[in-house]
Amino acid sequence: MPSSGYRKSPSGVMTMDARLLEKIFSTFKKVGLEVVLVGNMAAAVHGAPVTTQDADCVIRETDLNMKKAKAAAKELGVSLSQPFLPASDVVRLEGGGIQVNLMFSMSQKSFEHIRSRAVMETIGSARVWVASLEDI
Repeated sequence: MPSSGYRKSPSGVMTMDARLLEKIFSTFKKVGLEVVLVGNMAAAVHGAPVTTQDADCVIRETDLNMKKAKAAAKELGVSLSQPFLPASDVVRLEGGGIQVNLMFSMSQKSFEHIRSRAVMETIGSARVWVASLEDI
């Protein structure tokens, strides 16, 4: 098993705290926020020996999705901020052990492009779109 604590199991992808990740992605589903997991956590889901302390996700850039991100933050009991304004389009959910970065694109690739090549994986009992290794 990689040192990050990620391991592939017959029931899906697990981490040292899969329950927290499951809660995050279940909340996104509950509020209707479609996300694609990207970054090191996505690479770890694919089996890469990497570590990370946060989750990076790509979402569509719409006013409705910003409302859904706010609803998810409220449901999770965390803050929602844009820490790198004006240089970045990252929105961060943070608090209680949670740090999730929501981005509108990644490496100039749109949500639609990344989502079209993503695969569905399981984290705990939550179903999550995970970007392909080529898009990470």
